[in-house]
Amino acid sequence: MEEHALVSLSILKANLEEGQTYLDNFVPFALEAIWSAPDEPITLNQIQGIIRNEFGLNLPQGVLRVILRRASRLQYVIIEQKTYRRNSKKKPTRDFASARDSALRQYKALIEKLIKFSTPLLDKPLDREEADHIFLEYITKNSASILSSDLQHKSTDELGSSHNYVLNRFIVDLDRSDPSGFGFLETVVKGSMLADALYLQDVDHISSGFKELEVYFDTRILLHAMGFEGDRLKGPHKDLIDMVYRQKGTPCCFDHTVDEIYRVLDGAAHTLSSASGLKQSHGGVFEYFLSSDYNSSDVHLLMSRLPKILAGMRIKIKSAPKHIKMYGLNESKLQETLKISIRYRKDEALFHDIDSISSIYRLRKGQFPRYLESSNAVFVTTNTSLVEACVQFLKEEYGGASAFIPVCISDYAFTTITWLKSPTDAPELPRKRIIADCFAALNPTHELWNKYLEQINNLRNDNSISSDDYYLLRLSSEARQLFMDITFGHSEAFVEGTVLEVLERARAAIRADTEDELKTEEKRRFKAEEQLKIEQRGRLADKERMIEKIESFSTHLGRITTHWIPYFVAAAAILGFILTMTDLAPISNGWSPKLIPLIFYGLLSLISTLFGSNIFSLGRRAELWVAKYVKHKLLQYLLHE
Repeated sequence: MEEHALVSLSILKANLEEGQTYLDNFVPFALEAIWSAPDEPITLNQIQGIIRNEFGLNLPQGVLRVILRRASRLQYVIIEQKTYRRNSKKKPTRDFASARDSALRQYKALIEKLIKFSTPLLDKPLDREEADHIFLEYITKNSASILSSDLQHKSTDELGSSHNYVLNRFIVDLDRSDPSGFGFLETVVKGSMLADALYLQDVDHISSGFKELEVYFDTRILLHAMGFEGDRLKGPHKDLIDMVYRQKGTPCCFDHTVDEIYRVLDGAAHTLSSASGLKQSHGGVFEYFLSSDYNSSDVHLLMSRLPKILAGMRIKIKSAPKHIKMYGLNESKLQETLKISIRYRKDEALFHDIDSISSIYRLRKGQFPRYLESSNAVFVTTNTSLVEACVQFLKEEYGGASAFIPVCISDYAFTTITWLKSPTDAPELPRKRIIADCFAALNPTHELWNKYLEQINNLRNDNSISSDDYYLLRLSSEARQLFMDITFGHSEAFVEGTVLEVLERARAAIRADTEDELKTEEKRRFKAEEQLKIEQRGRLADKERMIEKIESFSTHLGRITTHWIPYFVAAAAILGFILTMTDLAPISNGWSPKLIPLIFYGLLSLISTLFGSNIFSLGRRAELWVAKYVKHKLLQYLLHE
């Protein structure tokens, strides 16, 4: 079953996190196969068959033999005359069954989410078998045959590209809204990359660096890495270039590749300044500049800075090596092979590929190295058709010798090899690669997008749509996604009414977005008002507590005043008595200290007569006045009232 293979890839990635050597990651599968075998001893063929049938992994016998020798050194397995026995004295401690059950639960949950996600997009929702198949197809589309061949009996064409489109939409949605689901997918992809290395190169060289290897990157990779097609496509290729440098390789590009980049940018700048620029598709770079509000001057500025941008990425620009007859290729035959395999829109692109392949062959001095690390130079491209055509050409020209490290390698295969040399250097690279691949798959082809643009241009020329509608259809990312949702990227599904259907759905989406924004704004305003009320209530409560404290303090201070007035009067009386009994000389103008008590008591008598108060009622009045005065001053100072 497909799920066994995908679960096995998940377990492989978990093994990788334990910090083991590369081949040690596969030892648990061999041990589980031996321990589950009904009889002993068991042969290498039998172990290989159990692993293929139970785990969906097709391990080469040479690699499996090395894995079993490792298991023997760990004393889990006894080797006797090319057969294998369990060592009953030392059983594997890992709970393989629990790990498999846990991964299986996550996989089934992900498949159920995929089926549910497909329901509104497809006329007929996916069933469980179809969901299993397209998920496995996604994992294996770039793999190196690590999954057993009997699990790959349904191709992408048989399943339908509409299903694959839905899967890519589903993965993008996982990244946005379901971290756990995307995390499991990422785990499986990393496991697939780990397994692929068994077929991509000799396992003994997986941990070796790229010392003295010159890695020449194709135009599209450099455009992505410089961010000229958006951040989502930038991440994986920028990380790849950085990893090559960290592993002591030399990131390079040919000067004719730089010339091609200049032509792409110059074409985009010219189109941006043209009134008819919107009427046709001019590739991902132009569409990115258009959506990012670049103008022609902005692009020309980028062109003037191109050498510095490449140097900042540690890319060395090198000229193609001189032509030497003994190291030359049959470029005429290569040209015919490429023209048959690839639909070039411009001859410049064809000549660029011929020059790149021929240059790498000359840099290798006509040799076919066994290992990537010692191959001197390699050309990395996103064009898998170019890789296949190059392999076919070299096989026809040189036979079996060309079966070693090819002159031209896909960016997926090279990324896998590079990442496995040091996964901790770029742990996010597989995740970025998943997102980049999905967004690329969700974009229409050049031919399909031109058909779409032709129809909206015709509708605008006929005044069947307004200028606002035209720009909505041409520039809106929502309209582009709706177009792909309707056609699934099929040219056959694009009919006369498709554009009007896209327009109607886009208008409906805008209305829905507007309503959602209004509802969101209303909720935000209501929430803000409620928060304001809470804050106001809080401030009022704080003010009331402060007033209570001020009143309490003022009252207390007034009471202290009342308490001390009798003592003050008594002290004044004693002082007056002392002064009257003391013979003090008079002061100038007839003034004498003996007059002080007379004046004091005179004032008390006057106050008592006027207000009808005695000493105690006078204290009460003083208490109230002090409390009121202190309260007033504190309110002014603390509460500004």
